Amino acid sequence: SRLFSKLDLKGDQLHNIDWIEPESDEPIGEYAKRISRNIIHEDATLIGHSFGGIISLEIANHIPVKNIFLISSISSPSEIPFSFKLISKLRLYYLVSPWILGNTISIWGRFYDYTTKEFRQLVRSMILGNSRTYLNWALKALGNWNTKTAPADVNIHIIHGSQDKTFPIQSLNKVSFRIKDGGHFMVYKHAEEISKFINDKMNTPGE
Repeated sequence: SRLFSKLDLKGDQLHNIDWIEPESDEPIGEYAKRISRNIIHEDATLIGHSFGGIISLEIANHIPVKNIFLISSISSPSEIPFSFKLISKLRLYYLVSPWILGNTISIWGRFYDYTTKEFRQLVRSMILGNSRTYLNWALKALGNWNTKTAPADVNIHIIHGSQDKTFPIQSLNKVSFRIKDGGHFMVYKHAEEISKFINDKMNTPGE
């Protein structure tokens, strides 16, 4: 994934797990169970961005996971912004399509700090890479997410930006590492700081 392309993880190889198409009305836990079959390493370390962080937490309920690094994500249903709950409750996700989001990013992207042409093109390509079925399902699943937590023996590290407008940092119960001026896609813009934090944690005994 281009989003993680600037991460520099010392001594570790990054394996991208591709999204799979959800089944009709598939619970988020069942989706995570299916996607976990693509993880072949034992006691894996998962790095999840945004909705991918939630999926990482769900995966840990199905296979042994040692560490989870949540980047620009949330760790509990209590942190879901009201706007996403409303989208799910009113079924507004049916009005959203990758084409609409991708081709209007020059308008709404500025509010989310997608200020450079290069960055807007990156986010646009990511959006257009998803099917409408997946996007609608993900918005519904996010608003309805109610799993309490990952297993207690999983080390969860929460990396969040002070300027994240998708999941505002003020709504989070705890943060392991705060990135000053970091927006929702800071994993690309602040890759050096994030890489250092992950490398330090991975090299700490007991992590």
